[in-house]
Amino acid sequence: MKVYWTPGAMRRLTEIETYIAERGSPEIARNEAARLIRRTLTLEQPPLIGKRLTQ
Repeated sequence: MKVYWTPGAMRRLTEIETYIAERGSPEIARNEAARLIRRTLTLEQPPLIGKRLTQ
């Protein structure tokens, strides 16, 4: 599966990053944005995550 970020999702991520940067630290904001992107990319490899079901 391929994960695509829509323009709206990217805009929202930028809003979240800006919010964190204004209230905390730009470095923390960048780290959180990168973490969110990394987490969504794990969706591209579903067989490698989760628990194996017995049949």
